[in-house]
Amino acid sequence: MIKEQEFKVPIFNITVLVSLVDDLNDFVKYRQFDWKDVSEFGAYTYSKAGNRTAITAFGIVFEITSYKKGVLVHETQHLADYILKYIGDGVNDGNEECRAYLQQWLFNRIKKIIKHFKNDRNRPKKIRKTTTRTK
Repeated sequence: MIKEQEFKVPIFNITVLVSLVDDLNDFVKYRQFDWKDVSEFGAYTYSKAGNRTAITAFGIVFEITSYKKGVLVHETQHLADYILKYIGDGVNDGNEECRAYLQQWLFNRIKKIIKHFKNDRNRPKKIRKTTTRTK
């Protein structure tokens, strides 16, 4: 199972892909990434950033069994760092507040997406009830 949703980070005009998967190795094959063995990981944040004119991809992927809020905090830290580096701000003294606000925004946005994914997964299929009337 692979569930994915993109969202825009408006102030920086970039797109992030959020993925929830059963197995991270299946995701790597599906996306044809050249990552090494990821069986030790339960989540991964990636940046395939080029220059401003190249296609840029930021993503964050979680295995359904490994997703916890602490892992989301950890991965959004990486994601915020990648985004700031991409826009030329990087990770340096003086931008801690900007990074903190960006990470908080990313955390809240991704948490909602993951919650939606998990609710869909756990929601039983609707069974249409049929009733018969008697006179």
